[in-house]
Amino acid sequence: MAGALRSPSLADGVPEILAGAAGLDTPLRWVHSVESPGIASLLRGGELLLMTGIGLPNDEAAQRRFVASLAERQVAGVVIELGTAFTRVPRALVSEAEAHALPLIALHREVPFVEVTEALHREIVNRQALALQRGDEAHRRFTELVLDGAGVAEILEALADLIGNPVVLEKLDQGVVYHEAHRVPEAALHAAWDAAVRGLSAAPARISVEVHTGHQRQWGTLHALAMSAPLHHLDRVVVNSGAEVIALTMLRNRQEQALAGRERGNFIATLMNPAVEVDEREAGALAADLGFDRGHVLRLPVVAVTAPGTAFGANGSNGAAEAAWASVWEEVTEGLAKAGIAALTGLLPGEEGLGLVVALASPRIRSDVALRVSRVILDAAKWRDGRVAPAVCVGPVERSWSALGAALRDAVEVGRAAAHAPARPWHDATAADINRLFWALRADPAMRGFVRRRLDPLIEYDREHRSQFAETLEAYLDHGGRMAETARALHLGRQSVYKRIARIEELLGGDLSDPELRLGLHLALRARRYLQGQGSGAP
Repeated sequence: MAGALRSPSLADGVPEILAGAAGLDTPLRWVHSVESPGIASLLRGGELLLMTGIGLPNDEAAQRRFVASLAERQVAGVVIELGTAFTRVPRALVSEAEAHALPLIALHREVPFVEVTEALHREIVNRQALALQRGDEAHRRFTELVLDGAGVAEILEALADLIGNPVVLEKLDQGVVYHEAHRVPEAALHAAWDAAVRGLSAAPARISVEVHTGHQRQWGTLHALAMSAPLHHLDRVVVNSGAEVIALTMLRNRQEQALAGRERGNFIATLMNPAVEVDEREAGALAADLGFDRGHVLRLPVVAVTAPGTAFGANGSNGAAEAAWASVWEEVTEGLAKAGIAALTGLLPGEEGLGLVVALASPRIRSDVALRVSRVILDAAKWRDGRVAPAVCVGPVERSWSALGAALRDAVEVGRAAAHAPARPWHDATAADINRLFWALRADPAMRGFVRRRLDPLIEYDREHRSQFAETLEAYLDHGGRMAETARALHLGRQSVYKRIARIEELLGGDLSDPELRLGLHLALRARRYLQGQGSGAP
């Protein structure tokens, strides 16, 4: 409606807004030139009425009823040209229009209504064509994402990119489920959303569209906030399209759990990002919004990660992997709550794993809490179909959010290395660990050469004869050369193990009772874990 007043055909009449300025954002659907006081029954809403006033009643009560009837039909506005019936618009019309927030405009100069109608209709038709085009573009992009297996988070990212502003997905009666900041600082978006929730004047303009799932039940609301740029009326078309695709995607596998896990994971990832300068107060406020009590000043960083592709993503899509991890996230969240352990848990973006910020009452109970948290994680990740369980890594107790982010980042590195090491209930990221050294050196040609020189005869023999001498040697060394334990680990009789060890000594040309030989072989076997999967030529 406000745009119509800027149209040259109407601007030539020197328009003056007499009432209902609050309703100027009403979308304009059509324009009519009318004089009948009974026109309301023929209208459908969104019309702009052009009149001289010659057909309007003279008494105030009838004038008020006329305006009220138009407001009831949700008319976009009324334009009265002065000079034919009135030299000034009656006060009853003005006061009633203001009461209903119905825009009432006086024209101080005569204009041909037919030209106004034609000009505005051209703009309306062009706008509708642009809306269709913009809607088609948005729908095409969203459809491509869905066909590629993307989830709601990716759709929200695309939506924010299309409108150039942040978006917030809110679940009915539960608050924010996920948001996409789109270049807006998290703290600024947090403050803007808080102002919007409180209905403050500082809140940015926004477009809000309901999200309906099965049986037209409202699941929540999708909001676009005008923070990076003003919101255009065409943006509503894009937001509507996004809401429809989100509703369909929400019906897919565990999307709500994935969103909740990713929302918390994004916060943890922000802490871990070395390029981000963490503001302690803002971080505490954001963590509180996600359910982490501000009173917990001692925080334990924990991660649970797997080697890429070894858990959920190896034989399925990224969407299937995320859904599976969302299931683990949900079980871990519930399990920690039942165990009375306060924690903020999220899906780590770009990783197959979880990041946790665990509340700690005292540094002295770090090991005990680490073991309890690990048991919950490993119990939730009792992985079907023989998939590899995650490595749980625990960092140092921290008081500041910035130090916590660095500790989480360090724990992920330890976890990547530990994922290739023998299983443990949990790995201490503060300890000097040989697995971490091997992980750091995995691309070093010197380490590859060391492994080849130590193990080549054994590896070649296994390859040619389909034997398992390397596995036997590793079990033997892992158990300190104790035959009975080695036999149990391999599910073999002791005599079979004796024979294998004797043959291994022949192949290697050495005596396994030699401590230096045993140490070198043990290191080479352990290092070999990190070389496998590094490309062709790995021993």
